[in-house]
Amino acid sequence: MSAIEVDGLTISYGAVRAVDRLTFVAHPGEVLALLGPNGAGKTSTIETLVGFRRPDIGAVRVLGLDPWTDHDDLVALIGVMPQEGGIHPGIRPGEALRHGAALYRHPDDPAALLERVGLTHRARSSYRQLSGGEQQRLSLALALVGRPRVAFLDEPTAGVDVQGRQLVRRLVRELAQEGVCVVPDDLGLPP
Repeated sequence: MSAIEVDGLTISYGAVRAVDRLTFVAHPGEVLALLGPNGAGKTSTIETLVGFRRPDIGAVRVLGLDPWTDHDDLVALIGVMPQEGGIHPGIRPGEALRHGAALYRHPDDPAALLERVGLTHRARSSYRQLSGGEQQRLSLALALVGRPRVAFLDEPTAGVDVQGRQLVRRLVRELAQEGVCVVPDDLGLPP
């Protein structure tokens, strides 16, 4: 079974067509990077695939489910790293991951995830005390805490230093090797 099927996806904002008849298939263990300039519809495509918005035209399936109508069933199977924010500034990374883990039946170990994203030494710092790159890595860990079969990563390397980018790229490769379909819209690749 395909992890993702997109057929003729079209998304418009008034007269502006952000996504125009996009069609693709992605399989478990694949990394499908959505590339393009700002305003090209990458985030809009991800929002549609995770069920945050309905396609204007076309059809999308994630793990055989319609993200809009089967959203409740889908959320337990996917991980989503939003473009920015959404984390309370006073929470500590360890607390955030333990809270996230409590939302899933078979979560990953929060301490192991902190280590995997290189934040063990920052587990007791508040979110606001983390650098921008560390905040991104925590957001990535939160997207992975539910052991997703498909991971949507919206700009996972934004604001991340060179070592952090290498860590994120390595993690994406590891996820693919584990059979996860990974959909980043940017991996900090050179132009």
